[in-house]
Amino acid sequence: MPGPSSESTISSSAPPVKGSDYLFSLNRDLKALNAAVLVITQKIKYLVRNEKILGRNLIVINKRVRDLQTEMGNTQNQGVSDAVKVAIEDLTRQVNAISQRLAELESKLDEVSRQSAKVDDVKEIKYVIDAMNPLHFVTIDQAKQMLEEKEKK
Repeated sequence: MPGPSSESTISSSAPPVKGSDYLFSLNRDLKALNAAVLVITQKIKYLVRNEKILGRNLIVINKRVRDLQTEMGNTQNQGVSDAVKVAIEDLTRQVNAISQRLAELESKLDEVSRQSAKVDDVKEIKYVIDAMNPLHFVTIDQAKQMLEEKEKK
């Protein structure tokens, strides 16, 4: 987003930006930034919801695996088939993989939450920019032109 000082880097052949055009452009950029923040906020909410669902599913699967292991321990003396043992081991591997994936999702969600601007931050930036009133700034080209006009007099 161009700031007030970025106008000084514009070449002298470019027409000077009017204050109202600059303010309109700044307002448009702020609205676009606010919309992007809202989209990110919605995505974070969906990630949190999905994380909760995965967590609940993981708890249910863990409980079932423990129940199967308990049954296996109780029926060990009765002779559990190899197919049941393999199924339990497979379920245990899947639960461990899901647990690892859930941990990765949690860390990514935390990282996204730390790196994204909050709605309050954007509102604060908008307030500061509105309070500064960019219409009062003068570009270097405008200052040079005013000096040249003053020297001519």
